[in-house]
Amino acid sequence: MLGTLSLDQLRVLVTINATGSFSAAGRRLNRAQSAISQAVATLETTQGVVVFDRSGHRPILTEMGRVLVAQARRVLSGAAQFGALAAAIRDGVEPELAVAIDPLVPTGAFIKSLRALEEQFPHLPVSFSTEGLGGRRAASASGRCLAGALCAAFRPTR
Repeated sequence: MLGTLSLDQLRVLVTINATGSFSAAGRRLNRAQSAISQAVATLETTQGVVVFDRSGHRPILTEMGRVLVAQARRVLSGAAQFGALAAAIRDGVEPELAVAIDPLVPTGAFIKSLRALEEQFPHLPVSFSTEGLGGRRAASASGRCLAGALCAAFRPTR
């Protein structure tokens, strides 16, 4: 049933929850209320669930609706990260950074460097491994990671 699911439907669902009504969601998304209602109806029909209780003046999320809104937020966040990563790659940023770290590297300096890297490149996946003595150079030389130059910057100064 996920084949007919769209990010737009999830965006509509999350926006209705955030604004409290179909009409307010329509205003926020610059769409007619009927388009918002249709997106929700299609979502409910294709997925076979009732997301909103419409018996009152305002739509109220059903128990299943609350669970689906939380999941929709995660999916939309993942889609945004996907787009940001694709844009970064298009702009020449490496798609992933693998770092091999020597066990003698000071943890504080390494963590500080990772935080600075995350601020500059928030969507860059970083993986690292701790290598035994000499393992950092071997990992770099084999192409498993880009650690050779990076780990040199983490050496303690005297």
